[in-house]
Amino acid sequence: MSDLDRLMAAAALPSAAALVSLWGFHRLALWWRQATGREGEWRIRHTALAGSLVLLGSSSAIALSGVLHEAVWLPQGQVIQSNHSDPRFRARNSGRILGLYLSEYQNDHGGFPASLEELGEYADGHDWGQPADSFVSLGKSSPREPFVLTVTGRTGAGSDDIVLIGPQLPDKGYFVVVRADTSVSML
Repeated sequence: MSDLDRLMAAAALPSAAALVSLWGFHRLALWWRQATGREGEWRIRHTALAGSLVLLGSSSAIALSGVLHEAVWLPQGQVIQSNHSDPRFRARNSGRILGLYLSEYQNDHGGFPASLEELGEYADGHDWGQPADSFVSLGKSSPREPFVLTVTGRTGAGSDDIVLIGPQLPDKGYFVVVRADTSVSML
């Protein structure tokens, strides 16, 4: 069964129920007009208009309840914003920058540096706009903790090899790791 067939089948029952309800309302309106002896003829367009008004009113009520729910919830919810002071953001960003510097160092020298200090000296010799800071602070009052270079002095590494390990993040106990392909993840 295709998606269109499923959609048509799902819409068939509510549509049939709406048509039966409109037909029943039309018959009730005709009977009521005759029973009360009112003048004028009740036409199908009157029934269609009444049904449309009921449908519109129901839709409006559903929309209004959603708007009221959001209006009550929004002041109580936490505001989402770009939080550059978040430890995970800072650690991942520092790891990404160091990973890119390591990749550039490896391309230029054919291997990895012997230490992060050597990488820092290499990065200082280039105008890349970001210092090769191998330390990251994970909180406002936290001391700066170092990244650890795991491939010191090696000439190559596979793309999945971990080349840097960052400090442990306080909230979940994860470590920021940088792979040789400069991807950054949490372990």
